[in-house]
Amino acid sequence: MPSTNASSVRTLFPGINSVPDPSMVVSTYQWYTLEHLSGSLLSFDHFNGRFAPELAESWRIDGTTFEFTLSSSAKFHDGSPVSSNDVAASIKRLIVKRSSTHFPVWTYLKGCSDLKSIDSDCEGITVVNNRVIQFHLRELSESFFLLLASPEGGIWSKADLLTDS
Repeated sequence: MPSTNASSVRTLFPGINSVPDPSMVVSTYQWYTLEHLSGSLLSFDHFNGRFAPELAESWRIDGTTFEFTLSSSAKFHDGSPVSSNDVAASIKRLIVKRSSTHFPVWTYLKGCSDLKSIDSDCEGITVVNNRVIQFHLRELSESFFLLLASPEGGIWSKADLLTDS
């Protein structure tokens, strides 16, 4: 089983030699490629000017705590369910890499700025159960929701997040 220390994303797409790294999106091509390869907790409904559920079926906000409940129908390409642990690992990977070009998530979440591994805990991310995850922000940030609706905040299977070694 691969180590989950977080550096690259593994996926199988015939004919594609590499997948852009969600933590280093520097072109429109990379943004749109990732948008088609991964799902996000939310999407932005441009017609109505509001966020809409994608992998999350619902969410609630209590002060600076954002709680998301994953849809029971959210699945990866192999049919395995998307879990709160996958969401946590995907977001923690962005924190560990500290190279996001659009959303510095390490500045948003409480006690996560020194995170060294996706297997480590930090105060800003709580896995409540398999379908519920909480994010505890230092302060309210509109761009946090944008991250969760963007390809940079796309959710990958924790098992597919690999190390450079």
